Amino acid sequence: MKKSKTNKMKTIIPYLLFLFIFSSCATMFTGSVDYITFNSSPSNADVYIDSKPIGKTPVTSPIDRKIRPVEVKVVLEQNRQEVFYLNKSFNPSYALNLFTPFGIGIFVDLANGNAVRYSDKSYYTNFYDNNDNGNRQVAKSTNESGKRILSSGTGFLIAKGGFVATNYHVVEKGSEFVLYFPKDNLFLAYKAFVVAKDQSNDLAILEIVEDTFSLVPPYALEDKYEVGEEVFTIGYPAISIQGTDFKMTKGEINSLSGIQNNKSWLQHSAAIQPGNSGGPLFNKEGNIIGVTNASINDEAFLRQTGSLSHGIFYAIKSDYLKVLTNNLKNYNPTQENKSLKHMDFKDQIKILKDYVCIIFAYE
Repeated sequence: MKKSKTNKMKTIIPYLLFLFIFSSCATMFTGSVDYITFNSSPSNADVYIDSKPIGKTPVTSPIDRKIRPVEVKVVLEQNRQEVFYLNKSFNPSYALNLFTPFGIGIFVDLANGNAVRYSDKSYYTNFYDNNDNGNRQVAKSTNESGKRILSSGTGFLIAKGGFVATNYHVVEKGSEFVLYFPKDNLFLAYKAFVVAKDQSNDLAILEIVEDTFSLVPPYALEDKYEVGEEVFTIGYPAISIQGTDFKMTKGEINSLSGIQNNKSWLQHSAAIQPGNSGGPLFNKEGNIIGVTNASINDEAFLRQTGSLSHGIFYAIKSDYLKVLTNNLKNYNPTQENKSLKHMDFKDQIKILKDYVCIIFAYE
């Protein structure tokens, strides 16, 4: 049942009074689906859309929110920044942003009468919070239900339909999982659940539960390995320190076995760190030959040998990942994309990074 104009005005008036009281520090949005006018008080603030400058307030710009959320940054006096993420459901005709004297950022959607904090995922799909200085911070320590993050790692897509591989130790303690896939300068978040696990080989497979996920990986699981073969990995190590840009490292296969001749592992020299766990080990053709999972503990190695380890890293062979997929329902493995084989290495990275994700396991 639609609200009457009278009821709608009753909903709007308190927000307009709030805006009047605190108009000295507000950013306002008006416009349509395809164009938005940005204004601010004080005016003459610099506006950026997806890091590109579009001018000073008041300014009108086309904006495309149909495919992914858009990042809007407004730089006010004294270099104060306000950062917003607008998705396709955000209504610019009835929206404005208010800052209270306590520095708490609130979206007000006058069409629906909702006051929504930045952390509400219905307004943007990203795992950043904003601190009081407007800087982007790494993921919250809890999800929307208040559950704590127990572990995080890297994962990668292995088939259409949202099947994602990672390490067992990344997901073993969690009951809820959120996967963040890069999309331009944002991350798209998807909920997933564990559909297969192999504790002895430290492998797990998750399936994304959202119909909006449509990525199809351009590579295959390869089960041929040779010592001396060039390899590389993509992942998200130590994001609280190193940030959320993906990290790529290169190396070679050093051995076809792991610690104490473990035949399910490969030893390689592509550096990995905490957070790389569950990431893909690619060969030079861009196919998956392993799942990164471990490195030598320097302190333990030093105690036993009297010297530090130098570049000793491990991955689980993709053979064992293939076995784990055998009983999955609706699993259709993709074939290798032969065009990747002939690409320049830098161009391979630009494509492959989009299929590698950050995984958060919540209690």
